[in-house]
Amino acid sequence: MKNWPSLAWWLIDMCIINAFTLWCLDTKAEISQLDFRKALLQQLAAAYPSPHTPVQPTVPASGRRPSVGHWPKRAHKPRKCVQCTKGRGGGRRSKCVCELCGVYLCVDPCFKLYHVGKEGDT
Repeated sequence: MKNWPSLAWWLIDMCIINAFTLWCLDTKAEISQLDFRKALLQQLAAAYPSPHTPVQPTVPASGRRPSVGHWPKRAHKPRKCVQCTKGRGGGRRSKCVCELCGVYLCVDPCFKLYHVGKEGDT
């Protein structure tokens, strides 16, 4: 049971090597196997684009985030708190996410700090 991933990767590798050999025989082209693999990867990425598009939270031009509609919601997976991880600190992991922004934040004090701005703003 433990060896099936290595067997699957070996089979995929053999398929790529066979495709490279057949392609070289058919086109009579002088190309390295590494270049062939890079071209294959680019073609596969173009043929099957990712269904997930990364969404970045938008910040209003004023620099302050509006406070309407921002409520903490429990998420399934804990992720790094956006506010805690600023700078060199390691930060904490949080299971709370802002419903409107979609960013992970600790409930206290990071949620308020992120949505109000700097510590002195209220």
